[in-house]
Amino acid sequence: MHAGRALAASAEFDVDNSPYTTIHPSPPSSSCKMFGLRAWPTPFLKPLAPFIFASAVTWFGVNAAQDAAVATPEALKDPKNPYAASILKQQAH
Repeated sequence: MHAGRALAASAEFDVDNSPYTTIHPSPPSSSCKMFGLRAWPTPFLKPLAPFIFASAVTWFGVNAAQDAAVATPEALKDPKNPYAASILKQQAH
């Protein structure tokens, strides 16, 4: 009786007949190799697009805020401002 259960249990968990095995797609072709590695169709731009867009908006926003802050009259009088000379030179033109 125990031997029959062991045989039935091993047949249930057979890897070839298991419903839990996954079938992976084959790579596009063997000619698409970089550094000797196969190329798999992994999406990376679509999931990262919102973060790339937000990074660009943040970059330009901080740049605009910094340019506005260093161009104020108070900042132009400050001797520690490294941009004061170039901004006054542009305003003179």
